[in-house]
Amino acid sequence: MVMAEVQQLPSKFISVHGLSAARGQKYLCVICNSEGSFLCTQCRSCYCCREHLLLDDLACHSLLCDRQLAIREIMKLPLATRTRPEIATKLTILQDECRRVAYLESRRHVLEGNNELALPAAERSLVFAKAVHGDNSIELIPPLLALADVACLAGAQDAARGYASRARWLLLGKETDLRLLVETHLRPYVRQCNEVVNRLTGRNTGCLSAKLSNAKSQGLQKLTKPFGKAFSSTSTRLKLPSHPVNKDLSTEKLQQAEESSSSELYLDNCISDEIFRTKEGIRLAFLSCRYWSTETRLRAAENLYVEALDTAAIACYFAALASGPTSMSTCLQLYAVSKLLILSMVSPEPHAVSVMLQAQNMLRGTIIQFYAPYVIGIQHYCTDNNCEPDSQILSKFMAEFQRSDRRREEDERLAFRADIKEAIQYVLFTVDYLERHYGHKAKCFVECVMCLALCLEIVEDASRSEYITKAWELVRSVDEGIVNPVLFKIFIFTFPL
Repeated sequence: MVMAEVQQLPSKFISVHGLSAARGQKYLCVICNSEGSFLCTQCRSCYCCREHLLLDDLACHSLLCDRQLAIREIMKLPLATRTRPEIATKLTILQDECRRVAYLESRRHVLEGNNELALPAAERSLVFAKAVHGDNSIELIPPLLALADVACLAGAQDAARGYASRARWLLLGKETDLRLLVETHLRPYVRQCNEVVNRLTGRNTGCLSAKLSNAKSQGLQKLTKPFGKAFSSTSTRLKLPSHPVNKDLSTEKLQQAEESSSSELYLDNCISDEIFRTKEGIRLAFLSCRYWSTETRLRAAENLYVEALDTAAIACYFAALASGPTSMSTCLQLYAVSKLLILSMVSPEPHAVSVMLQAQNMLRGTIIQFYAPYVIGIQHYCTDNNCEPDSQILSKFMAEFQRSDRRREEDERLAFRADIKEAIQYVLFTVDYLERHYGHKAKCFVECVMCLALCLEIVEDASRSEYITKAWELVRSVDEGIVNPVLFKIFIFTFPL
C-alpha cells in the first residue's frame, strides 16, 4: 500500500506488520479473515486492505467502534474481575447493543440496495449474537435473515435459502420448547375443567367447542381467501381429525372416539393461543413475522407471486399478533399483500385497493403520531400568543423536535427509520398505481403523496424536495377539506411556503 493511500485513511487507523502482533496472536481481517495490514487503534479491528477497511467503516464500524473499545477494556481485566456479576452484565449489554446496531445498519443498507455494505454489518451482528446468546438462540434469527436478504439482493438464491432454513429451524425449536412448557402447565387444568363441566352439564363441551372452532376456522378461511390461503390464524391450528368408518364399531364407541379427538383438538387450540400470550411468545411472533417477510421476498424474487402472497399473509398475521393490528409492522405487511395481490392477479382489483388504502391509513396514523409533539408545541404557541407562527418560529420548533428525537434510544430510532425506508418503497409503488387509476385529484392519491414527502423528510432523503413540490401543487389544486386535517397541519408546518 503506497503512502498516499495510507494518508487518506482516518487518523485512528494505522498500518501494521504481521510480525508486530503479540506472541500467540495474529492480525486477521474482520471481512475476509486473511492477514491484516491495517489496524484501528481504538477497537483493534484489523483489515487486509484499504478497500475492506473503508467498506467496514461505512457499513457499521463507525457506530460500533466506541462500544468495541469498551468491550476491549473489559476483556483486558483479569478473569476473576471479568466474571463479577456487574462486569459480566456490562459486557453482555455492550455486546447486545453491538448486535442490534449492526443488524439495523444491515437492514438499512439492504433497503437502500447496498448489499456490499449490508454484508459486513450482518456478519458482525451474527458474531455478536453468538457471543451473547449462543449458537442455538432465536436471537440469531435477525442476522441470519439479514444475510438471506443480502444474498437475495445479490442474486444468490441458494445461499439465501440456506440462511432462511437455518432461521426456520431455530424458530421451530423455540416454538416446540414453548409448546411443551405451556402444555405442561395447561393440560391438567384444561382436563380438570372439562371433567367438572361434563359432570355439571352431562355432556362433552370439549366436543362442542372443537366443532365450533373448526366451523369458525372454515368460515374465516373463506373470508380471507382473497388475501392468501394462510391469512387466518386458524391455518396454523390442527384440524378435526377424521377417523375411517368401521361398521363393526358401535355408535357408542364412535362417539367416544370423536369426543376424545375433539378434546385433544380443543386442548391443542388452547395451547396455540396461550403460547403467544407470553412474553417469549410475543418475541417468537415478531421473529416469525420477520422470517415470513424474508420468505416473501425470496419467492417474489423468483416471480412466484401466488406463493409469495401466502407467505405475506402469514407475515401479516404474526405482525398483528406481535405488534398490534395498527402497528408499523402490520402496515408494511399489508402493503406487501396489496402489491402481491396486484402482481399475482388472483383477486379482483377492489380487494387489492382496499388493502392498499388500509395500509396507507396505518402509515398516516404512524406519521401523525411521530409528528404529534411538534404540532402540539406549535398549537400551544398559537394559543398563548394569539397569532400564526412564521417560518422562523417553525424552524425553531423543528430544530427542538429533531434534538428531542435524537435523544431517543439509538436502536429504537434506527429501527423506526428502517421501517420508514421500507414503507417508502411500497408508497412509491402505491403512488404510481393510484395516479394511473384514480387521477391527480383523488383524496387517496393526494394523501399518499403527502405521506411520501413526510416519510422522505423523516429519513432525510436527498430526493424529498421533488415530492414536497409535487405535494404542494396537489394541495393547492384540491379542496382543503378532502384531506385529513391533522395530516394537512403537519404538512404545512413541516414544509412552510
